[in-house]
Amino acid sequence: MSGWTSRWLVLAGLVSVTGGAIVAQTPPPTPSSAPQSAAPTPTAVLDSFVIVPSRAVTEIDEDFTRADAELVEAISAQSQATALRTQAKTALDAKGIQITDMKKRRDEAKKNKASTATLDAELKALERERDLLSRAETLRATELDLARESQALASLTKTALGVERELALKRGDRGAVTAGTTAASSVERVILDLEHQTMTAKVKQADKQIDVASREKSLAESRLKLLDARRKIVTN
Repeated sequence: MSGWTSRWLVLAGLVSVTGGAIVAQTPPPTPSSAPQSAAPTPTAVLDSFVIVPSRAVTEIDEDFTRADAELVEAISAQSQATALRTQAKTALDAKGIQITDMKKRRDEAKKNKASTATLDAELKALERERDLLSRAETLRATELDLARESQALASLTKTALGVERELALKRGDRGAVTAGTTAASSVERVILDLEHQTMTAKVKQADKQIDVASREKSLAESRLKLLDARRKIVTN
């Protein structure tokens, strides 16, 4: 064997041994079909823990328009209830004067030893009408009170919707900032504050809704009782 041939065989052996070591130390490639676990994005994490439901600004604006109309209606109802109560008080005062005059006529008849049967009957009728007018005046006062509370409810509703609208707009700013940055943290703090304000306003609104519903029921019951009383007078 020549010298050159011997040297080439030695070199080939070294390359073969070294190459095998390198292959053995190199980790196998990851199969392309292996599942990759993607970390959830900050937005996905936030969406999975939503306490205050998200609503579109357009939906909130529609509710705001309805609340504004309800406020206008409540103001009109308050004006009408005020006028009706004034009329009821005027009629009640007039009926009181009639009763006073009738009592004087009856007393004069008694002094003159005249029959008072007709006057007594007329006096009882006037007193029944007075009682009916008194209850009507109380009813008008209840209507006025309800109109005021309905106005307060509409105002609270508008306030709650206004804050909720700010919240919806601020939530839209999440996509404009980079997650994990100071700007992103600032946006989240503002959102949390607006969520708290929104829920506080909605609790007040719900409390007022319960109050208004209770007053509406009481008013309906008062109207029913007044109708029954009036039916008795008309029937008799």
